[in-house]
Amino acid sequence: PLMSHALNIMAIDGLIEQRVSRLETLFEDVLKERINFIALKLDQIYEKTEKDKTEILTKIETDKTEIKAEIAEKFMGLYEKTERDKTEILTKIETDKTEIKAEIAEKLMSLYEKTERDKTEILTKTERDKTELIDRMRRDKTEFIY
Repeated sequence: PLMSHALNIMAIDGLIEQRVSRLETLFEDVLKERINFIALKLDQIYEKTEKDKTEILTKIETDKTEIKAEIAEKFMGLYEKTERDKTEILTKIETDKTEIKAEIAEKLMSLYEKTERDKTEILTKTERDKTELIDRMRRDKTEFIY
């Protein structure tokens, strides 16, 4: 009886060992499966991260190029406007200068003509006054003498 009991225990012990061994194998398989699943997910995440990074870097370069082009376009527009404004201002200055010179020349000519008229008028009046004075002096002299 003891022996059969010992044999039963050994048999049960063998069965337990087999079950434990199968459970260990099953646990290892489940762990390997989970680790493989996690590794696959990590690989997918890494690939997506790399793809996203590449897309972001490409977009940054595209945006940078567009911004540079836009800045260059606005700069050229501003430069062209500045040149147009400068030309317009210089043209206006020259036009105004020409008009002012013409106006000054006209006023100088008018002043010169008036000066000449006044001079002629004064000389004429002076000559007339002189003639009158000489005539008066002669008459007065003649009156004194007689």
